[in-house]
Amino acid sequence: MANGDFLNIAIEAAITASYTILEDLPKIKDPFYKGKIDLVTRTDTNSENIIKNIISKSFPNHSILAEESGMSSDNVDKIILSKKLVTLH
Repeated sequence: MANGDFLNIAIEAAITASYTILEDLPKIKDPFYKGKIDLVTRTDTNSENIIKNIISKSFPNHSILAEESGMSSDNVDKIILSKKLVTLH
């Protein structure tokens, strides 16, 4: 895959997840805490799942390390998702 393909998949995942985030923004509810002060909402987990599903379709042999759900598997090739960055290893 060319570098542009990686970027296009990341952009597709981000845009698709953004629809859920924008739709839920005025009605964010059902928060829970994964730590003492670390708030997580359904919107967080739903948008993360959307991103993971899109990336997994293009990179089925990669593990995905995501902020809310952790590592998806023990595959050698990894994709790291963060609110600040997405990297391929």
